[in-house]
Amino acid sequence: MSATTLERFAADALDWPAVRELLAKHAASALGRRALEELQPRAESDAREALARCDELLRHATEGGLADSVSNPYDSTRVPPLAGITDPAPILLIARRFTRALDEEEFRVLATFLRALAKLGRWVSARAPELPACARLGAEIPDLVMLTAELDKSLDDRGRVVDEASGILRDLRRKIAKLESEIDRVMKRIAGSAEVRKSMAEGQQGRVHLRGGRPVLAVRARERRRIKGIVHDRSQSGETLFVEPEAVIEPGNRMADLRVTETREVNRILMELTRLVFAAEPELHHAINVAAEFEIGTLSALWALENGGRVVTDSGGKGLLLRAMRHPLLVQKERDGELDACVPIDLRLGDDFDLIVITGPNTGGKTLALKSAGLAALFVRLGLPLLCSEGSRVPFYEGTFADIGDEQEVEQNLSTFSSHLVRIRAALERGDGGAGPRTLTLFDELGGGTDPDEGAALGEALLEELLRRGAPSLVSTHLGRLKEVAYRHGRAENACTEFDLETLAPQYHLIVGIPGESRALAIAKRLGLPNNLLERAAMCLEASGHTGGEREALFADLRQSRTQAEELRGKAEAKLGEVEHERRSLREERDAQARQVNLLAKEAQQGIEGRLRDAKSYLVKSRTLLPQMPKIARMEMQVILDSLEETLEGSSLDDLRKDFLEGLKKGDHVWVPRYRKRCQIRRIFKSKRRVTIQVGRAEFEVGFEEISTYDTI
Repeated sequence: MSATTLERFAADALDWPAVRELLAKHAASALGRRALEELQPRAESDAREALARCDELLRHATEGGLADSVSNPYDSTRVPPLAGITDPAPILLIARRFTRALDEEEFRVLATFLRALAKLGRWVSARAPELPACARLGAEIPDLVMLTAELDKSLDDRGRVVDEASGILRDLRRKIAKLESEIDRVMKRIAGSAEVRKSMAEGQQGRVHLRGGRPVLAVRARERRRIKGIVHDRSQSGETLFVEPEAVIEPGNRMADLRVTETREVNRILMELTRLVFAAEPELHHAINVAAEFEIGTLSALWALENGGRVVTDSGGKGLLLRAMRHPLLVQKERDGELDACVPIDLRLGDDFDLIVITGPNTGGKTLALKSAGLAALFVRLGLPLLCSEGSRVPFYEGTFADIGDEQEVEQNLSTFSSHLVRIRAALERGDGGAGPRTLTLFDELGGGTDPDEGAALGEALLEELLRRGAPSLVSTHLGRLKEVAYRHGRAENACTEFDLETLAPQYHLIVGIPGESRALAIAKRLGLPNNLLERAAMCLEASGHTGGEREALFADLRQSRTQAEELRGKAEAKLGEVEHERRSLREERDAQARQVNLLAKEAQQGIEGRLRDAKSYLVKSRTLLPQMPKIARMEMQVILDSLEETLEGSSLDDLRKDFLEGLKKGDHVWVPRYRKRCQIRRIFKSKRRVTIQVGRAEFEVGFEEISTYDTI
C-alpha cells in the first residue's frame, strides 16, 4: 500500500525516472517493468517488509554465487522463478471494460501466469526458513487451484479449447474430422484424375488449395468449362481460377455449418471460463500484486548484486548516515566508460545537527551531495537497496522538499529567482504542515538569482526557520555570509566539497565541519586572466572588508578545530565499523554452523526414512510368504514380523517428522520419492495415515511413509 506519491518525495528532481530505467533492465517480465513504473513510496511498515524481502533475496543470490555469473542471473535455485511470467492485468482490465469474453490467446496468458504463480508459491514455501519475509508475502498468494484446474481441463498449453471441454464440442470435432477426411479423399481423387490434371495450372497438378475455408483446385481459365463447380478466387493475372468441384460443394456446406456450430460452442465455453475468471477477479488482482512484489524484490536485489549495493534502514538510529554512497547514474556512466570514476560521498545529518550548509566553488559536488541524500530517502520508502557501504543508515522520512537546479518556469512566466521562491514557499506552507522533523529538505544554491545581500538575508532567515522547525536540511550556497549561520546555531554545521585547484575539477568528497571557499580569484588566475585585473579585484575585495581581518582568522581557527574533530569522529566510526563487521561475521559464522547442523540432520533423517521405507517393503514381502510356512513356524514368524513392524513404526518418527505429519494441511507441497518431485496435497486421511496428492493432472493416494518434507539435499 502506497503511503504517498513520488511528487511528495521530489522524485523527478532527484532523477528517479532515469534511475528507474537502470533498475528496469533487470526485470524478468512485462509485469516487473509495469510494477516498477507504477511503484510509489510505501507506508513505513510496507517499506520495511519490502526491504526485508530484498535483503533476503540479495543474500540468497549471493550465497548461490550469482555475483560471479552474469550469464544467467535468473537461476531459479537462487532467485524466485519469474523469467517469462506474464502480466494478465491489462487483459482483465480490457475484458471487464468492454464486457466481453477473453479469447484463446488471452486465456493462454492467464493460464501461463497461474502456472508461474503456483511455481513461485512452491519455490517460496520450500525456502520459508531461509526467507521468512518472502514467506510472509508468499502466504498471501490466493488459492486459485480451482480456477487453474478449470482452465487446464478446458484449454491446452496454447490456450486453445480442447475437445474434452464439452461433450457437444467433442462430438462436433469428431464429425468435422470425419467430414474433412471424406472431403480430402474426394478432392485427391478428383485432382489425381487424368482429365482434371490436364486442366490444372502449370505446376499445380494434384495439389489442393483452400480459399475461404473451401477446398479448391487451381485451374487454367481457358479450361474452366471442363470442371464443374464454383469459382472462389482468381490469380492476379487472371489466367488461373480456383474452383471448388461440384462433388464437394454439399459436403463443404455441411462442413461450414459444423464450423459455425463449433465456433459457437467454443465461444460459449470461453464465456463460461470468463465468468469464472471474473468471479475470481479480486483474488487474481491480489495474486498479480504479490507476483509484482516478488519481481520488484528480485530485480532490485540483482541490481544491487551487480553494483555492490545493500539494503539500508534506519537501524534504530535517528539521523541520516551515508557511507561511501554512490549515485546510480554516475555508477552507470563509469560502467559505460563515460566517467573515469564514481567518487563515493560520506554524509551524516540529524544526530548532532539538523542543518548542513555546503559552500565552496560552484562545481557540481554540492548538488551531487543533495541528490544523493534525497535519493537515499526515496529509495528506502520505495523498498529498494542503496549503493553504499556497510553501516549506512536512512530514516523513513515522510517526504522530501527539493529545490534543485535553476530551471526556468516558462509556463508560469517565472524568473529563476521566482521559481526558487515558489518551491521554497511550497516547502514551508504545504497542507500537511510542510518541512519538519520527519521530512528532508534540500535547497540548492540558496540565495542565488538575485542581489547577493538580499539573497543572503533571505537565505539566513530561511535557515533559521528550518532550524526552528527541527527539519533535517541540506543547503548549498555560494554566499559566504550563510556560513556564519552554522557558527551561531548549535544544531547547524558547515560543509564543503573538495576542489582540485590545479585541475579545476571537483573531487566530490564532502567534508562536514569545514566551510568552503569560493576560490574565485585563484580559479581566475589558474585560467589565465590578466594579472593587473586580478590585482585590481583583490584590492576591491580588501576595500570591501571581505578579506583578512578577525572574521577570517576566526574561520581558520574554527576550521582547524572542526577538522580535528571530524578526524577523531572518522577514526571512532571506523573502529565501530570494524567491531560491527566482526560481530556480523561471528553471527554469520554461527548461523552457517547452525544451517550445517540442520542440513546434516535433514540428510540423516532422509537416509533413515529411505531405509525405513525399504525395510517396510521387505516386511510386506515377508508376510506374503507366511502362508507357505508350517503352522507353528508361521505363528512364530507372525509374532516376529509384528514386533519388527512395531519397532519400525516407532523408530521412523523423530520430533521433526512428527511435527511435519501433524502439521499437514490441504494445499501443502511435499516431496514424494516415488515420483521424485514435490506434489500438492489434495486430501488428508489421518485415520488411515494416507494422503491424496496431485501429480500433473492426475491424483494418487499414498501413505504417510511415502511423503517427506525434504527434497534431494
